[in-house]
Amino acid sequence: MKYNSHPTTNDTFTLQTGLSISSIPLHFPSSTTLAVANFNWGGFLSRKPEPPKDTTPAPLDAICSAKTQAFDRGAMTAATLVAFLKKYSTEKKGQTLDQLVASAAVAVPNQSRRAMLLQTYDSLSTSTQKRSMNKFSSSSAVASFSSSSSSSKAGGAILGGKYSLLSTGSQGPRVSSGKSAVVDAIAVNKSPKSILKAKLSRNVVALRREADNLKALRGVGAGARKSVIEVFDFLENYDGRGSHALIMEAGKEDLVGRVKRGGALSRKDLKKACAVVVEVLGALEKKQLVWTDLRASNFVVMPAKGLGDGQIKAIDLESAVPVGERPVDCTPEVTPPEVARLYVQGRLTEAVAVTSYDVWSLGILLLFLASGGKNLFDGEASSRVMASLASATQEKVEGQVEKLVSDVKIATFIKTLLVVDPRQRLGVAAIKAKLFFF
Repeated sequence: MKYNSHPTTNDTFTLQTGLSISSIPLHFPSSTTLAVANFNWGGFLSRKPEPPKDTTPAPLDAICSAKTQAFDRGAMTAATLVAFLKKYSTEKKGQTLDQLVASAAVAVPNQSRRAMLLQTYDSLSTSTQKRSMNKFSSSSAVASFSSSSSSSKAGGAILGGKYSLLSTGSQGPRVSSGKSAVVDAIAVNKSPKSILKAKLSRNVVALRREADNLKALRGVGAGARKSVIEVFDFLENYDGRGSHALIMEAGKEDLVGRVKRGGALSRKDLKKACAVVVEVLGALEKKQLVWTDLRASNFVVMPAKGLGDGQIKAIDLESAVPVGERPVDCTPEVTPPEVARLYVQGRLTEAVAVTSYDVWSLGILLLFLASGGKNLFDGEASSRVMASLASATQEKVEGQVEKLVSDVKIATFIKTLLVVDPRQRLGVAAIKAKLFFF
């Protein structure tokens, strides 16, 4: 979830979307913060937008209508809907993307959701962001982040004269929060050539926040240093055109890939993974931070020095914010029920980051690892994720866990974490104590 900064008191803004439907006046009292909410929230507010040509809305067909309804219910992010409509407009050649987005906006009854869609489309349609619709689809994506004067060495562009980008491999670059790509790199003037990871983004605020968060957590102690990825360098505006890079140590695969490759984790491996996550949660607590995006794809397995897998480490902490602040990013599947309720009720601006948020996410992570890749409401339609979380009862949650995890001891441990009432959730110290007997 991306939240924008405070607008001017009692000022009137319009969303710059490039669509004729988009002139939506937004009045703010003195204490209000605007939230642009699409679970990958981004975009900007600006005055006096200039609508483009050819944006007359037309009725959506059944396929586009179904996707739009999924977005309206919270089952799909605005960025995902726009990407789908872009592909659809190319394949069907009936309406332009502008027309499809305008039609989708008309079909969204919830005004805040409509504003999210228009805002997101604008952020993806500006001259500096338009490539984000396509830039992650192939290894040539790296070129969009590199300077026009960059030379090519070791199969890739050179960042800041210090790091050479490599081929992204069969899986392509890893996409983080919809605004950045993570690719392999090597240091140009160092030997031996160890593989590094370069996170490329134009969002300098988020990238700097991630670098600061990672360094802060690693500074907590030896346990945290073993459990959090190391940052080697931060290249700000390396191409003179607003591109930035974070250089980090490289993992072998994330936990999503580990589950896809090897299935559900054994109790022994699950306990090891949980110990790492609890170490990270302890470091976050000491720094008075809340991650809000704790999930399987944000933990990587490091290359092993011997046989088997290496240490697990946390990555992608750009979403971590101080306790009491509004979240900037999260994923629906790991969102706790109390935040899902605010989302469904249209009161998402009231959400604040508290430690119990991450405890719920830990329970969802362990459920994913123990069940072989399933989520809490895995048997339900994706369009019901947020609604199911919002209406979740303790009985229903525990029933789902028992349904998905056959090992009684593992299921029992997970149920102690997935407590619907945030006031009753365990603290980090209590989790660590229970883990000792797990």
